[in-house]
Amino acid sequence: MSESPTHRVAMTWDQHERSKHDLLFEMSKGYMHAAIVIFEEQRGTEHATFYNLLPGHFALQQSVELFLKAAMSLKGIQPPITHNLKRLHSQYQKLFPGKELTFQCRIGELINWNERYANGQDARYPFDQEGKAWLSHAQINIESTLEVIGEFFEDFERLEPALRKAILIDKASA
Repeated sequence: MSESPTHRVAMTWDQHERSKHDLLFEMSKGYMHAAIVIFEEQRGTEHATFYNLLPGHFALQQSVELFLKAAMSLKGIQPPITHNLKRLHSQYQKLFPGKELTFQCRIGELINWNERYANGQDARYPFDQEGKAWLSHAQINIESTLEVIGEFFEDFERLEPALRKAILIDKASA
């Protein structure tokens, strides 16, 4: 009996053998793909509500967070336990100052959203820690968010190998 593509089972046979940065990069890609799937599915449907899109926005934020933490781990730095993208991005910029390792996408937009909504808590819960609904008004535009996701995806594809190369050069010159 052969497996159809819809009945595949994903396993983590080698998880214990892989580095932290490899696992973080892989999870980052997984969240990026999840964001794409959510936004693509909601595109053109009458059920595309703000609350149907928030999980996709969360996946995008989580993807960027894990990518930044993967880069730190690759450099040998223990990433801080935080969801604050501004703090993580600032630390990334200090560790990797070269233009070739700079994000070209609209990372500032995502950082602003992340800060405005308690480091992404709005995408996890419909209310704050006091049980009150979030006070500010927001909107998510499917098409522009898909453009931003595409930009991040291109940056991830460009930056991961560049980061690995930069680390090898650093180690060789040390």
